Amino acid sequence: MSEQDRIANLVSDIWYQHPFWPTTFSGCFNEGCPEVARGGRECKKCLKKQLSALTSEEFATEFFQLLGDVRRCEHKLVYGETKKQETKQ
Repeated sequence: MSEQDRIANLVSDIWYQHPFWPTTFSGCFNEGCPEVARGGRECKKCLKKQLSALTSEEFATEFFQLLGDVRRCEHKLVYGETKKQETKQ
């Protein structure tokens, strides 16, 4: 598998670990890892470590931060928190 394919698979797995709707989690797939993960797969921490190894720690940190920002924006859109506040006169 090429490095580009590995990164594409990681991105898919990382999105999977950031669900929008409620879901169930279990222990991380990696033996000895105490974190939880969706679907018994690898946790966010392990996925970030892999992405860091393929890119850089700085990029992986930025990617996870931006992904969190996107999820927060989605939440605002879905729950109507984007409407302008009316000013009282």
